[in-house]
Amino acid sequence: MQISFSNKKYGNSVWLVAKIKGEIDMAVAGDFRQKLQDKMDISNCHNLLLNMRDVTFIDSSGLGVILGRYRQMAAMGGKIAISGAKENVYRLLLASGLDKIIQIDKPESLWRTGEVKK
Repeated sequence: MQISFSNKKYGNSVWLVAKIKGEIDMAVAGDFRQKLQDKMDISNCHNLLLNMRDVTFIDSSGLGVILGRYRQMAAMGGKIAISGAKENVYRLLLASGLDKIIQIDKPESLWRTGEVKK
């Protein structure tokens, strides 16, 4: 798993954008958590966008890291969002219920088929 970071301004808010590549599973969850935390501390941003376009797999450990960052951002009055997830990753995000608390963009493949109505 690799992560690159940037800060972007959307509207009146500055977001820390984490572009993630590879698998997010138990083997890398600790490293994933630490890299996000270190960059969040340095950037002092209260909003986090996870660009998951290049994520091929995520398990419950990875979902737990995302949930932890959500709780942290919410406590500071910030937000977290997920963009670009592939269909298989998107389905896991929905199955976990994260879409009820985090904005998650729908994959283009599901828009084209009309499968996702939400």
